[in-house]
Amino acid sequence: VLQRLSNEAMKTKKSSSKTPSAEQLEFLAEVEEWKSTISADNLYSLLKDAVNDRDMISADDTHQVDLNQLVQDKVLRELSSLYEEYDFVTAKDASLTDDLRRGGSNVCGQHTHTEDSLVYGEIDLKGFCQLLNDIPHASQDTFYDLGSGSGRAVFAARFVGDYKECIGIELLQNLHELASSVQSLYKFQYRHKLIHQNVKFICA
Repeated sequence: VLQRLSNEAMKTKKSSSKTPSAEQLEFLAEVEEWKSTISADNLYSLLKDAVNDRDMISADDTHQVDLNQLVQDKVLRELSSLYEEYDFVTAKDASLTDDLRRGGSNVCGQHTHTEDSLVYGEIDLKGFCQLLNDIPHASQDTFYDLGSGSGRAVFAARFVGDYKECIGIELLQNLHELASSVQSLYKFQYRHKLIHQNVKFICA
């Protein structure tokens, strides 16, 4: 998307008899900056919507819009929308069911545990996405989340990282099933928008 936007901007710049406006040149510079600094190919496919958002907001001269912030906000909105039906309370309830309290039938495989040893928490999406951007990794690397819960960290890595594969491994069957439900929604709504990467959830 970035390459196409850049090519179109350059074509317009070369073919136009008018001198490009300062705003057009500024936008082209921003595109080139993103091409050289952005860490995740996945964000390219989300950038078009963010640029469209900026164009609509920029129609009002009272707003000064930052492209970087728009893209970050777009990614966070997409991630949050995956979990609209599965909030923190839903996931926490799935982690501590009556089956678990009665002796662990909610647990995948053969594991010895006490209820106090199973603590459920959620990541802060914004902070975690920033952390992923700050950690160098190669496009052939695999992202693992041990104790992946409802899968939020796995999908955060999927949206902002260049990982070849993103895998979540969860002990509790109910949480694994919740993550699998979110994965079904992801495949339907988002997979076609992004470059191919495998997302997998394992209950073990």
